[in-house]
Amino acid sequence: MDGEGHFLGEGTHRINNGRFAFEGFRSAHEEHISVGAKHRCLVPSGSLGKAIQNGQQVLIEPGEPRFYADPTFVFSGSVYTNAAIIRHGPIR
Repeated sequence: MDGEGHFLGEGTHRINNGRFAFEGFRSAHEEHISVGAKHRCLVPSGSLGKAIQNGQQVLIEPGEPRFYADPTFVFSGSVYTNAAIIRHGPIR
């Protein structure tokens, strides 16, 4: 809406704005959902999420959903924490 993405939770929503564009449904269990510059990451238990924010590699802990409103954010996926070596740019 107005060029900014929004995540809508469960339930019925009434939006009275001519500039609103519905982008579709996504599963709440997906690891990464993005709309515009907004991102929601949900890393599964036993994993670490890998992302880049402001040109820096970051690791995302599992558990609760994490929200980012950053056009530089890029989610690279997740890896199991039992891997012998976890590589993410200079992070090991």
